[in-house]
Amino acid sequence: MYGFISSSYGFWLGFSSFCFKANLRARAEWEDISTMLSTDLEIRLAALEAEVALLKRLLPTVSETPWWKKIIGTFADDPAYEEAMQFGQEYRQSLKPLAEEASESSNVSL
Repeated sequence: MYGFISSSYGFWLGFSSFCFKANLRARAEWEDISTMLSTDLEIRLAALEAEVALLKRLLPTVSETPWWKKIIGTFADDPAYEEAMQFGQEYRQSLKPLAEEASESSNVSL
């Protein structure tokens, strides 16, 4: 009876040693994979940071003055601008009768 206990104890001792070694191997492999992943991630992050830096250099700097304030007065006393404004106004006026007719036809009682 005691022989069985001692032999089973030996088995469990060997098995636990095997599990411990397997755990160490798995942990070492995971550390290798983790190191490779973090290295790959660091390389990709560095590439992205370089790309963002390049894009920032290519973008124009934002000025304090809004664009529309910079062009105020550009067309002052320009006959072509006045003519374009006149054409635009005439076009908008020509659309009003069509809009009124459409609203009247939609209000017809059945």
